[in-house]
Amino acid sequence: MLWKWFLFLVTLAIIDGVQTVLLLSDLGLRSEANPVMRGLMNQFGFAGMWGLKLFTLSVVGLTMHRYSPPVMPILSALMLCVVVSNFYQLNVASPALSPALSPALSPVITTSSEGVGAGIYILDSFDRYPEQ
Repeated sequence: MLWKWFLFLVTLAIIDGVQTVLLLSDLGLRSEANPVMRGLMNQFGFAGMWGLKLFTLSVVGLTMHRYSPPVMPILSALMLCVVVSNFYQLNVASPALSPALSPALSPVITTSSEGVGAGIYILDSFDRYPEQ
């Protein structure tokens, strides 16, 4: 049963990697949110990201038989959260993917108590800032 969870985890890791490549290269985001991965990617590019993913999955695959039964579902659930978050980032970053969410890249205008507009920018953990 653990091998099914492992295959699910590998699938999620591949999806996460593809999403990261899309977010950082095709959609122009400037930084990876994970500081360890960011350092590897700054040093080695996308090869560093894929190398760490391969190393991590190899360690998990070789040692998973020693885990207690709930560990693999927990790891898979955490990775699923990352993939879902990336889908959100892709929808916000790419107007072509979701035209309704593209205004998130521009300021959201609110009105203060004095009736003066105050610009509030939607930012996330990536280094993406609205053009001014």
